[in-house]
Amino acid sequence: MSQKLETIDGDKLRTDWSELVTRGYNPAPLARNRIALVGGVGSGKSTFAASIPRSLRISFEEEYSAIKHERGYRVYIPTDQPTFLTKVIDKLLEDAKYDNRQFDTVVWDPIDGWQAYEEQRVLAEFGKESIRDVLGGKGGFDTVAQRMIKHLNAVYAAGYGWVAIAHEAPRYENNTRVIGINAWPKVKDAFLAKCEYICYCERATRKVKKQMGSVKTVSGEVDLGEQEVAEEGYRMLTRDVPHASSDVKSRVPISAEIWLPEQNAWDILAKEYENAVAKVKSDLNEKPE
Repeated sequence: MSQKLETIDGDKLRTDWSELVTRGYNPAPLARNRIALVGGVGSGKSTFAASIPRSLRISFEEEYSAIKHERGYRVYIPTDQPTFLTKVIDKLLEDAKYDNRQFDTVVWDPIDGWQAYEEQRVLAEFGKESIRDVLGGKGGFDTVAQRMIKHLNAVYAAGYGWVAIAHEAPRYENNTRVIGINAWPKVKDAFLAKCEYICYCERATRKVKKQMGSVKTVSGEVDLGEQEVAEEGYRMLTRDVPHASSDVKSRVPISAEIWLPEQNAWDILAKEYENAVAKVKSDLNEKPE
């Protein structure tokens, strides 16, 4: 008995398979990526992260927040509750197991605060006062890094993307400023290797032209025309990830420098990402989704 065939990109495939399978360039949405967001104090890293919809910001420093227009949710991890972080992560994993995710993206804020939290847990478990006294010194640093990476891997494997916020530790090589991160080398190298993107964030102002509308005067309505005004936002630099681990997929080639407005910055970055995906599809002669 003959079965109906359908054409997919010029190939003939039986209908019972064509309804199940797909092919072509189809990268994960931006919210499913792993991103390191680096910047100095007050550069707007947490404010930017707060613009991510359906996100959970796990904060290791701030119990309170003065961020306006927050679109995600946050949970504070107290340093005196060593099992609280595990409780939160277990809840995320449980939601994913039953396909009941409340969030798409997990934000770790900041990496060095998380590192300090895990360090205190390790010191308490081993009854030591210095991490250098745990497991011969190097073993203590390794234990902290491994615990952090274990959580990152578990959350990602459960279907969440993540953004890791890191404080900048500026350094120079050959008189050129290099984006450094305030974390132990073992921690920094381990989590950067898991990222699709490293983004450097700094507050910036640009001049834009804006229609000023009109005003009523005694002689009639006066059109104020177009004027140049200052717009607050972010200057974001994206960098390739050195020594990426084997589970990091080829990233979508977004612009090396992007201007993002202060409000809804994530939406603009997501649009930039979608445009980059569409361009790759166009270059491959594939139809955008």
